[in-house]
Amino acid sequence: MNIASRIPTEILWEIFLHAIDGPISNIQDNGFPWAINRVCKYWRSAFMTYPDLWTWITINLAESYSHRQDSNAANQCLSLCLERSRNYPLNISLHLPNEEYDENISSVTLLWQTFLSCSHRWRIVYLENVFGPQSPTLNLCTGTTPILESLTIYSPVDPDNYNDFTGLQIAPHLTQFTLVHPTAMFAIRRWSVPWMQLTNITLRFDEIGGVDQLWDLFKQLRDIEELCLSLNGDEGGIDLDDFVHNSGTPQCLQQLRVLQVCCVEILGLITAPSLYELYLEGSRFFYPQAGDGYEILAEEIISSFIQRSGCKIHKLTLSDFSAHPVTPLVHLFPDVVELCLVDAMTCLRLLLSPNLFPGLRVLNCTTRTIDVKDFMGILRTILRVRNSSSAKCSAAPLEKVIFRPVLKDGKASVLVSTTDWAPFESYVQARSCCELNITRRLWLPEEGPQGLPPAANGSPNTNIALSPSSSTLDAPLNPGPW
Repeated sequence: MNIASRIPTEILWEIFLHAIDGPISNIQDNGFPWAINRVCKYWRSAFMTYPDLWTWITINLAESYSHRQDSNAANQCLSLCLERSRNYPLNISLHLPNEEYDENISSVTLLWQTFLSCSHRWRIVYLENVFGPQSPTLNLCTGTTPILESLTIYSPVDPDNYNDFTGLQIAPHLTQFTLVHPTAMFAIRRWSVPWMQLTNITLRFDEIGGVDQLWDLFKQLRDIEELCLSLNGDEGGIDLDDFVHNSGTPQCLQQLRVLQVCCVEILGLITAPSLYELYLEGSRFFYPQAGDGYEILAEEIISSFIQRSGCKIHKLTLSDFSAHPVTPLVHLFPDVVELCLVDAMTCLRLLLSPNLFPGLRVLNCTTRTIDVKDFMGILRTILRVRNSSSAKCSAAPLEKVIFRPVLKDGKASVLVSTTDWAPFESYVQARSCCELNITRRLWLPEEGPQGLPPAANGSPNTNIALSPSSSTLDAPLNPGPW
C-alpha cells in the first residue's frame, strides 16, 4: 500500500486514463473504475480530481429502472460528473426511458433540465428516446452549443412526427449529425440544422416521400464528406414515382468521399468526383419505373453516375444482395481494392471469375448466418484461382480475408489474425472473428501442407487484437442496435 501511495499523481492519472475503457456511468458495479475507491485514499483523491476521467458520461434511465435504482440517482450521477469535470468539454450519452416508464416522468424532467444546463460544454452528444415531452425543450439550447461537434439522435420506433426544431441553429463547430427515426427524411425541411457545414451525415428512416425530399437535402450539402441514407429494415417504403432518369442537372457534392445509399435512384440525382467508397443496401435497391411500361436499369443509373463523376471506387460494400441481381453491376467497379459483403454471401461466387474485380486485395465477409462448409469450399476455390502456387490468372492475388460473424450485443469482438490456412478454417468453424493475412503464395490443403510454413522463430503465426464490429460509417458514440 505504501508503494501505491508513492506513485506521482500525474502518472496515476495516465494509468487511470489508459485503464478506463468506457465512460463513467450511473450503472455502477464492483469493477473498474469504482474499485479504485477501495485501494487507498490517495488513489481515490486522484481519481476524483482528474477532470478528463469525468468528461465521458453515460446516463441510462431505463437501465437504472431495471436495476431498481432510486429515480434521482441518475441525476445525482450526472451532476457529480459535471462538477468533477470542471469546465472541460463533455461527451455525453443520454438514454431516456420509452413510454413504458411514463410514470417516472418527473425524474426524467429533472435529469433533462440538468442535461440542458451544460449545453455550452457539449462536444459529442448521443440521445436516445428524446422525442415526446423532451423534444420542444431542445429549443432552449439555441445559441448555447458553441463547441458541439457531433450529435446523434436515436429513436427508431418513435411513432410521432417531428415538431419544428430550432435547437441547433447556432452550432458553429457541428460537423457530424446522425438521426435514426422512422420519419427522419422529414427533418430536412422542418429542422433548423446547419446542413451546409456538416461533413458527416447519417439518416436512417422508414420511408422516402418523394424526390423533393432528396433534392432539399442535396442542395444544402456544401462540405459533406460522408453521407449515409439508410432504410430501417426491409419493410420501409420508398415512394419515388416522380423520379425521372437523366432529367435536370444532378447536384455536385464536390467533397463527398464515402456514400451509403438504400436505393439506386439516389445515384441519379448527384455527382461525386471525389468518391472512393460506396455502400449499397440491397433490400430495396433496385427501382422499377412505375406506370411507364418499362424498367429503369440500375446498371444504367450507376454507369451514368460513375461516368459523369469521373470517380474510382476503391472500396465497395454490398449489403443484403443476392448474386443474381448484382451480377450485371460488378463490371462497373474495375478499380475495387476492398470488397465487403454484409449478409451477401451468395455474392462470393462472383470472385470465381478472375475478370471481375481484377485488382481486389481485401475480402471482408460479415454475416449473421453461414454454411461454413459451403463458405470454406468457395473461398478455397477463389484462393486456388487467385493465390495458389499454380494460379495463372492475371487478377491480383488476395492479401487479406476477413470473417466477421455478427455479434448480438454489437460490442467489440476479438479479432484473431493468422497467416495459416488451418487455424483460419478452425476459427471460421467456431464462428470467431478472424483474418487471414496472405504474405506469399498460399499452400491449400489439396496442394500440400495445411497452411504456410511456420515462422522462423517457431512461434505460431497468430496474433490477437481488438477490432470493433462496426459499419462502414462509424458513429462517434454507439448508435444502438441498428
